[in-house]
Formats: sequence, C-alpha cells, structure tokens
Amino acid sequence: MRIYIPSAGRPDKQPTWDVLPDFIKEQTQIVVQAKQAEQYARKFKDHMIVLPEGIETISPTRQWLLDNCDDDKMVMIDDDLTFSCRATEGSTKLTPQSSANMREMFQDVENSLDDFTHMAISTREGNNHVADDIKEVGRALRFHGLRTDVVRGLGVRFDRIQLRQDFDFTLQMLRAGKPNVIFYNYAHNQPGSDTKGGCSVFRTPELMEKTAHTLAALHPGFVKVVEKETKSSWGGKKRTDVTVYWKKAFADANS
Repeated sequence: MRIYIPSAGRPDKQPTWDVLPDFIKEQTQIVVQAKQAEQYARKFKDHMIVLPEGIETISPTRQWLLDNCDDDKMVMIDDDLTFSCRATEGSTKLTPQSSANMREMFQDVENSLDDFTHMAISTREGNNHVADDIKEVGRALRFHGLRTDVVRGLGVRFDRIQLRQDFDFTLQMLRAGKPNVIFYNYAHNQPGSDTKGGCSVFRTPELMEKTAHTLAALHPGFVKVVEKETKSSWGGKKRTDVTVYWKKAFADANS
C-alpha cells in the first residue's frame, strides 16, 4: 500500500507528517509541485515525489497520483491533519492517537481495501453523531483509501472540478454502485479551511460558490446548493455550501 501526502506552500510545517510514527513514514511520500520542490527537498528529499510541471492544484494532483500509483492500494491524506481515536469501546469520546493506535488504524485501512473500493477516516466534526465504529456509504474527505485497479477500471476521476473533488469522487463511486466505508472509531482533525498554504492559495468564496453549482449539475437530484453561516472560517460570513444525499445516490445505483 502506498501512502501519499499532497502538499503545497507548507515546506516547513507538516502536521500530518509530524504525527506519523516512523514505521508509517517509511511508506509515505510528500507530493509537491515542481516549482516548490527545492524548498521541500531541504527536509523531505528522501520522502518526496515531484509532480510534472503545470500541476499546481489538488484536483489534478490527486488524479495524477491515481493514474501513476504502482500498487493496487493507495492512501491520499491532506497535509494538515491530526488524528484521534475513541477512548474506550462503546464511547464516542475521542483521545489523541498513540503510535500503537496509528499502527492499528493503517492496518485497518489496508485490510478494508480487500473488501471496499473506497474507504475514509471520519472527520472529528460529527464523529460523535455515529455510535458505530464503522459506517457504510457516507461523506469521505481529506483521507481517502482506494483500490487503484478498480477505480481506474471504472473511469472515476478526481479532476472534474477545482474544489469539492472529494464529494464529486465519492458520488461518482456511489453512483457506480460501489459503497464506501468510513471508520468512526478513528477521526482526523483539520484547522480552519482558509488557513495558509494548501488550497487557500486559490480557494475563494466565489470559486466555492461556482463549484457548488457545478457539483449539483454533475449530480442532479443528489446535491442541493445551500447557504450556511460559518463560525470561524471566512470571517464568520455566509458561504455557499452543499447538502449531499449519499445514501440516495448509492440506492439509485442499485435500484
């Protein structure tokens, strides 16, 4: 299994990399733009993939990795995450992961791809809304595990839209009749969506609004464009968002 961390504008600050234990780092590579390769090489020369010239945003980055991965299993993780797990069996309370927890999580990720084409780790936000440790068919973002051979065979892509490609990819998979699995006994946490680096270089409220409508047009009946209040990101202003009907999309594929 290959593990990739696409990164941009953060050569000296890598929250995801920093929390990975050494035995996971050994099979992990930071994926960087050609124009930033020299900056990243100071720290990650031995754990770095340089993208072809011209690939400078996350959607084509993910697609290039999917196209070029030489293993049947791959994981793509955002570069600004920390990880938690449920403190005790039967509880939804989260605690920071230990090295042993991390080993168990990545083993569960790899094993799950024997049975599922697409898997994810739950976001911290909303994790306590699901009591079960594992849920089938739902939202997947920031942490994707894939069976590369099956996904490529389906023709499902990450690069159809500039933002919300997580949602577009997941809906393509569900509408192809492939359920995903999300682990809720683990969780990942990300700082505000407008923090420095990553997609913040090109992500604007206007582009967010545009891609919301594009996503709805790509998946009519399964995506609704809505206005939401933000508590911290975007200065607490209203933003255009989407409501996605994951289970409806999967059920439609199997009706």
